[in-house]
Amino acid sequence: MAARGFPDDVLSAWSRIPADAPVIARDVIQERSVVTVGSAEEALERYPLLASFGDGYPIGAQAAAPLLAGDELLGVLGVNFRAPRRFSLEDESLLLAIGRQCGQAIERARLFEAEQRALRRAARLQEVTARLAPAVTTEDAAMAILRGATGGVGADAASIARNCTLCERLDVPR
Repeated sequence: MAARGFPDDVLSAWSRIPADAPVIARDVIQERSVVTVGSAEEALERYPLLASFGDGYPIGAQAAAPLLAGDELLGVLGVNFRAPRRFSLEDESLLLAIGRQCGQAIERARLFEAEQRALRRAARLQEVTARLAPAVTTEDAAMAILRGATGGVGADAASIARNCTLCERLDVPR
């Protein structure tokens, strides 16, 4: 989703990583809890794959927390430190709380985006309905449907095929 403070070569290496890759995020996903690593040496010992992400990485301690919305795991928040660090229970509790708050914020944003899509869809359907209301002939209805279909979904062209059951074919009027 987002990253800050990493060199470009590290970001490139991290841009697509399998969920089962041996990295701290995998452990967070499996445990659904905060995972901490106190130093670069410990990180390389636990996650040898990190050595392939570029010179100078990992740089120090790191920790990761699940981004949770209720019971749903939305992602992982990772934080890195330049120096070794011993994480306290308070640190871990704070990271877990931050992960939950962030997860809830992401879920609210997803819900808002879904609501906006639904509102746009409802408005497009209302436009098609309004165009169909005055149609009195099949041709009027077809033209209203075509205008609504192209405008509603942003298409460049549209067609309507009539099912001709007696002749076992679809007719597309010109």
